[in-house]
This record gives sequence, structure tokens and C-alpha cells, in this order.
Amino acid sequence: MRHLPALREARREQWTRFRELRATRLYSKGNILFYEDNLPLGMFFLCGGRVKIVQNDFQNRHYIARIVKAPDLLGDRAFIA
Repeated sequence: MRHLPALREARREQWTRFRELRATRLYSKGNILFYEDNLPLGMFFLCGGRVKIVQNDFQNRHYIARIVKAPDLLGDRAFIA
């Protein structure tokens, strides 16, 4: 996890705080992690598997924007913004 660009520069105190605040959850295939345009509830560190990021176009049709494979972060840009 420390090799990810977003976390590479974290200091020791920041890692300690991260470990205090983290929560582990398991999701099954087909579960929804978050919805487009909702306030972010946190960041997700994907330890295994993959996640499809689906968006709507102007005609309200769904399309796959990208597929995220482990290990990677999800929701970091929205959470920080």
C-alpha cells in the first residue's frame, strides 16, 4: 500500500493515524460501494479483486468508465476534494 503514489509520501504519524481509523469490510460481487454525485463517505483500498466504475451519460445510459484492479485506491480524489 505504501507504494501507491497517493500514499508514498506519508509520514510515520500519518500511517499511525490511518491504522487507527481504518475499517475492514468484505464486499460480494454485485455490491454497490458508492453512487455517482453522492458525498464521499471515505476512501476504499482495494486489496483483492476488481471494481467497475460505472457512469451515466447525458441520455441516462450506463457505461463502464474504468475498471480498477487491486491493489489500488478508490474515492481518494472525491474524498480529498
